[in-house]
Amino acid sequence: MNIPARIRRLRQWLGVFCFDWSRYREYILDDGHKWIQICNRNERLEAGPDGLGAMCLWQWSTPLHAPSMMPSLGRQLMQRALLDYPITMRPRPTDRGADAVPEVSFIIGHRGTERLPNLLATLDSIAAQEGPAFECLVVEQADVPEIPDHLPSWVQYHFCQSQTKGALYNRSLAFNVGARNAKGKLLVVHDNDMPVPTCYAKEMVARWNAGAKVINLKRFIFYLNERDSKAIMESRRICRGLIPDMVLQNLTGGGSLGVDSDWYFAVGGHDEGFVGWGGEDVEFWDRATSEGGLYGYAMMPIVHLWHRPQPDKTGQKDSNAMRRLEAVSQLPVAQRIENLRANQFPDIG
Repeated sequence: MNIPARIRRLRQWLGVFCFDWSRYREYILDDGHKWIQICNRNERLEAGPDGLGAMCLWQWSTPLHAPSMMPSLGRQLMQRALLDYPITMRPRPTDRGADAVPEVSFIIGHRGTERLPNLLATLDSIAAQEGPAFECLVVEQADVPEIPDHLPSWVQYHFCQSQTKGALYNRSLAFNVGARNAKGKLLVVHDNDMPVPTCYAKEMVARWNAGAKVINLKRFIFYLNERDSKAIMESRRICRGLIPDMVLQNLTGGGSLGVDSDWYFAVGGHDEGFVGWGGEDVEFWDRATSEGGLYGYAMMPIVHLWHRPQPDKTGQKDSNAMRRLEAVSQLPVAQRIENLRANQFPDIG
């Protein structure tokens, strides 16, 4: 028996109303960061040892179901998360010390001008970081340089020319070039469309100082629509009351990840064999976390600014990158690390 879509959606809405609405409201209104513990009904979390943060006990990223049925829940969750961990934007860093040696190096790969507004808003959120000394490296990987004149003066720019004209973007190559040029001992490999809270670097350093080699603090990614994203990119501020299109959780290796610099090279860096969209973050996460050293009790909200989908993201399961992920995953982690350490990091950038 085929159930009409509107009836199926009504049933889902009623399920959210009966089983999720009161739980969301209780957790969001709690003064003890209880909102961090929100997840789907069929999922389980492990609380952090310090009582703050949560680790998802399932493999892949998932969207929260309740906000897709009741958008007001997504709005309330985002508003509360950003109240506890505000995202602010500044045109340049303050109180860094002109001669300070950076503890943290943000590394962002980029291509083209279409996402330049996303990048600039993200950079402004990094400029607002409070606490440790930091730097930010933007690595443009393209046929010809397009963005250096548009970047703030405090940002380090590196150009990595495509090996062949019109070649697909190689995110791994951009990160490896950035890592080779970074001065900080803690690297944050970061996407160009994700503004972060002002305490992001500070919280990363706290876990790194406690011995963590790989640090994932992303609890929820709030995906915004085109209109709201454009407003943020123009005004450089995140207004109250925004309704996210999607709230994603358990985005482990993708988006933003802190990695000890020595550890980054010890595990072989990013695999430059991944060309085009996808796969490289999953494979890197697999190697980087294989021998312990992970701090994965996430608590931070991050905002994702809208952009058109990657052209090569369509049909991703059949892409060259996904086929490579399937192939290399058959090899033992130790073998992959050995192969990459022997062949990685060409003298470029």
